Amino acid sequence: MQEALDWLTAQPAVTWVAPAPRVQTHNFYATGLLQTGAAVPVNLSSNLPYGGAATTHSLWQAGLQGQAMVLGMGDTGLDFDHCHFADSAVPIPYTVAQGLSRESGSGIPYFQNATHRKVRYYRMYADAIDGQGHGTHCAGSAVGALANGAYSNWEGIAPGAKIAFQDLGNDNTGNLSVPYDLFYDYFPFSYQWGARVHSDSWGTADATYDSLAADMDRFAWAYQDFLPVVAAGNFGYREQDSTLTSPAVAKNCVAVGAGLTASYNGGYESEVVTTDASVYALNVTGGQPGSRADGTVLIKVMQASFGPSLAALVASGRQLPLLAATPVDACTPLARPDRFKNAVVLAQRGNCTFGTKVSNAIKAGALAVLIANNGTTGFFRMQPDSSSGGITIPSASLPLSTARPLWNGLTAGMTLNAQFLTYKLPTDRFASLAFFSSIGPTLDGRINPDIIATGTTISTSSARQANSFTCSLDSMRGTSMATPIVAGGLLLIRQYFTEGWYPSGAPNISRSYTPSGPLMKAVLLGGSKAMEGITPDSNAQYDGVPLDPPPSMRQGFGAAHLGRSLPIASNPSGWSMQVVDRKPMAAKGQVDKYCLVSTVGTLRVTLVWADPPAAQAAAVQLVNDLDLVVHADSLSGRSLYGNGALDRLNNVEQVVIDSMGPGLVVILVTGYNIPQGPQKYSLVVQGSFTGSLQSAFNPAWDGVSRLNCSLPVPIISTAPASLSNKTSTSFSFSTVDVAPLGFECQLSRGGVKSPAPLHAWATCASPVAISGLTDGSYLFEVRGKGFTIQDSRIFAVDTAAPVAALTAASAPVPGAPRSAAFAFSAQDASFVDFACRLSVAGTQPAGAAALGVGLWTSCTSPQAYTSLPSGNWTFEVRAIDGAGNAQSAAYAKYAWQLTLPAAYVMLTGGDLSQTIKRHVSMEAILVTIDTAAPSATITKSPGAIVAASAATFEFSSDDGSSGFQCELTGGASSQSTAASWANCSSPKAYDGLEDGSYTFQVAALSASGDPGYAAPFTFTIDTDPPAVSQLRVRLQQSGEAAQQVEAASLGDAELAGQVSGSFQTASGCLNASFSAFDGVLGSGIAG
Repeated sequence: MQEALDWLTAQPAVTWVAPAPRVQTHNFYATGLLQTGAAVPVNLSSNLPYGGAATTHSLWQAGLQGQAMVLGMGDTGLDFDHCHFADSAVPIPYTVAQGLSRESGSGIPYFQNATHRKVRYYRMYADAIDGQGHGTHCAGSAVGALANGAYSNWEGIAPGAKIAFQDLGNDNTGNLSVPYDLFYDYFPFSYQWGARVHSDSWGTADATYDSLAADMDRFAWAYQDFLPVVAAGNFGYREQDSTLTSPAVAKNCVAVGAGLTASYNGGYESEVVTTDASVYALNVTGGQPGSRADGTVLIKVMQASFGPSLAALVASGRQLPLLAATPVDACTPLARPDRFKNAVVLAQRGNCTFGTKVSNAIKAGALAVLIANNGTTGFFRMQPDSSSGGITIPSASLPLSTARPLWNGLTAGMTLNAQFLTYKLPTDRFASLAFFSSIGPTLDGRINPDIIATGTTISTSSARQANSFTCSLDSMRGTSMATPIVAGGLLLIRQYFTEGWYPSGAPNISRSYTPSGPLMKAVLLGGSKAMEGITPDSNAQYDGVPLDPPPSMRQGFGAAHLGRSLPIASNPSGWSMQVVDRKPMAAKGQVDKYCLVSTVGTLRVTLVWADPPAAQAAAVQLVNDLDLVVHADSLSGRSLYGNGALDRLNNVEQVVIDSMGPGLVVILVTGYNIPQGPQKYSLVVQGSFTGSLQSAFNPAWDGVSRLNCSLPVPIISTAPASLSNKTSTSFSFSTVDVAPLGFECQLSRGGVKSPAPLHAWATCASPVAISGLTDGSYLFEVRGKGFTIQDSRIFAVDTAAPVAALTAASAPVPGAPRSAAFAFSAQDASFVDFACRLSVAGTQPAGAAALGVGLWTSCTSPQAYTSLPSGNWTFEVRAIDGAGNAQSAAYAKYAWQLTLPAAYVMLTGGDLSQTIKRHVSMEAILVTIDTAAPSATITKSPGAIVAASAATFEFSSDDGSSGFQCELTGGASSQSTAASWANCSSPKAYDGLEDGSYTFQVAALSASGDPGYAAPFTFTIDTDPPAVSQLRVRLQQSGEAAQQVEAASLGDAELAGQVSGSFQTASGCLNASFSAFDGVLGSGIAG
């Protein structure tokens, strides 16, 4: 072998000799996933471009490989004799004696050469070798390539680029000697040799915004054509928030997290992409901007680990009302409970147990509960707790980012409906996050990481000793490996602009443009793809949870996908791209407006600016604050804000609509607060649209205005409450752009405008006054004349006061438990709340204050009071409806007198026979005094909803009492009367119960026969099965076309017991569709 090598190297035609590389596919997957979001097997023996998988390397295939680009990097060192970097024509010396130069002042040796094929600059800050291998591996992932240009599967993402490298490592431990001042002593040395993208796969172990982060922000702000790319950190395994590291917490960098690769190596990657979580989809309709073609929103929810499954609701196919809990945390009984019957309740996490929230929804008659996170950590597990026993309806969790637009819609008066569907998590490994990838938020709450790239089982260049001339490969994983892949991708984005690919998607040097760092970042984030997988764990006993949609604190704005970021004419995707770069925003209040025309499909708008460095002690790192808002013809007047809400933390804002309707789109960039101006920004629009962003700061704009960028989007600023008792009201409104012909308004379902009638569309001006309203529901709409886009509000008027009526009452009698219970209801056009008052004649007895005696307090039926003292008692209840109408003084009331026996003692022993003196006798008496009231506990009960007319209870007491008294009150009929307390024993059974709500109480008796605390249980009897209606049947004979069969020909016997949509017969199958109703007192239909 050595003789052959000696002979080859002596030949004049031979310029390079290297070992044949070992073929690995892992870096192939990483480079393919970055370019197209896909991975396919490769076959190098096929003699096809890129091993027969050119479709996954579309940018390389088109000619974008990083030519003429320079990547800056600082790491443990670079094995520049490795075949990925070596240039036999320009060997790199190791010492000054061998030819290295020295920096003036510092004396640090360095190498620089414009003709070296890979290494533009090498600064020996620590030493001249890579003793640890980390730096060589990172550099190989970004720009590594063979000298002969042959493809071998493990090239870097930008194989045509060069590197400006700073050697920061001086031992084998992995520790680095990073300059203290990055602004003066680090970034300038790469920048001066052409590096405009800088890859740094290192960091501290702290998420604090420290001097490293501030220096990084300062340099990217001062040199706005520069963009640092930093590893987010490898502390995600801690399973806690804010595991990021500095300087990745800087604002003006791209912080990179790690996803899984497409392949699986069980010996190296221990994480398994599975989850024990039950994940379902929720399809929401009712006017929200949709993520699907039909305008609906499809979101993921994760089922709780207690209670029944959502499968029954999925099978039912029912669309249920979606309502926000009141109070929002559902920790107390829901206000106006009638409106939640057969609905899905949306509540917020926190302040009480999950079981408490779901139980309160059950009491209101809800069919399911969604609990939204109260923080930015995405999905969370709902584990059983002390209050989750006996839960009878399903519940699920969802992220705050998913719930926010639902709450916004409900707050704006939208009527939303929800349908539960099955959902299958993707099986592609690269759709899931690596378990070690650090997650956000930053300590001041910013979104971080920014982007995800493959960071597991990356095989590329391996460092060896000096002068080794090796082609060895190593497999490593970490956010360190994902970072250079993203950095290399940003070189392709920069090349796209400098070679004039924008806007046509083909190179045109006459359109060459030097992009800013914020523009490159916006193009990268704008093309990102949402990861739909999970967050796996390295420990097999822990299964992951689903990833929340971007922007999130786990996946940032998604996985990098250059194929969506950069339109290529030779590989059309149907996407367009328009940009504005370095546009100055002078001061607070300035508004820049841009317009495009949507052609139906995805639209992504991304705003990025390099923010001034913050003071390290600042609570919030954002200095200059801009806002992004999108309006469109197809959004019916609604405003879409960057990152889902007005953002006061991030210098990246993005609006994404997966299914934008046709018509004009207006994009507004507003200066909310600019203390250090002017602030330059970059705006990128990607997706399905036509037109140009008309701005001198768009390098593709020819200066000709071809689009009337005017959209008088009406915005209603003041409106009546969704429900009120006011017969007069008013609406105020304005527009984003002036309505040249004025406004027109419409009020549906009646109403009178002052002074003229207002029914059909008619000219109007803000404010519009409306009077003479009668009870009913109304729809108010306003639009600019000549335009279809409009804003609207639904409101209702209810002036009738509700009237509460007692439906059942029980009062205590001597010898029975000292408790009273009352059931009541009210009829009203809207939902009703109740207030109860308990009063006693004469002097208020001791201890009665705890009962709220004499005070009106909120209550729900049934209302119970226990441990009542003697007195003349009166119970009153009044109703207050949602419009604010309160029942007059004619309250429903019930009065009774309670007289308790005098206290006494029981003589249990004594001897009266001894005579001490004449006529005097002494007694020796033993007295037993029992002052502790026994407490009863119901140990077994029926469910909250019972489908039979019977119920059985089992119970016990805390002092072993053998005596009990029981009472059952309630029933659906207004004529129902309360049963009296009576002696009972466990188990206690009731039968012949009619449909309705009941309260069972049991009290244990003391040794003296007095009852103690009464334990209550409320349940509902529902024996009425749902009625099937609108039955449609089709008979399908074997081998024949389907034909309609009259429903009347099917007798009741044929339908008995059927719950599915088909009926098997001897000659074929009868396919049936039907609807069902469970009645006013029904508990819902399971499926």
